[in-house]
Parts: sequence; C-alpha cells; structure tokens
Amino acid sequence: MTRRIIERGGKTYRVLDGTSSDSLYFFDRGVVRLRKGDNYQGAYEDFTSAINLDPNFADAYVNRAITYRCLNKRQEAYDDVS
Repeated sequence: MTRRIIERGGKTYRVLDGTSSDSLYFFDRGVVRLRKGDNYQGAYEDFTSAINLDPNFADAYVNRAITYRCLNKRQEAYDDVS
C-alpha cells in the first residue's frame, strides 16, 4: 500500500492505493467528506469503518468526534475522546 499525489485543476489530492479492507482507506475518505462539509453522515460511517478495522486508530476516533459535533451529537463526541 502506497500513497500517491495527484494534481488536478490546480489542486493536489492524496490518494491511497489500497482496498476497502484497509483502515487508512476509510480514514482518508472520511477526512475528505468531513472537510467538504456536505456529507457528515458518510464521514461518520467511514471513521467508524476505520475504527472497526483498527480499534487502536486514535486519529479516527478524534475525527469521528469532530464529525459527531457537526451532527450535534455532543455525548457521542465526548465518548470518543474520553
């Protein structure tokens, strides 16, 4: 599994060459969805998939907590980071 950079239309994108059974695949996709701000439910599902594949993936918990806050789920956000 490697990461590569693609440039399109003046923007740089990081792409993970992997499979959907890879926690980093879901994490990276969740980050993109979270940053775009138009699919928080999809971001939540991606971070949850990353956590299910790697329960020790701390960054996935933090980003899922941020996503929970965007979904107005304060208690769930708190639970992920405590």
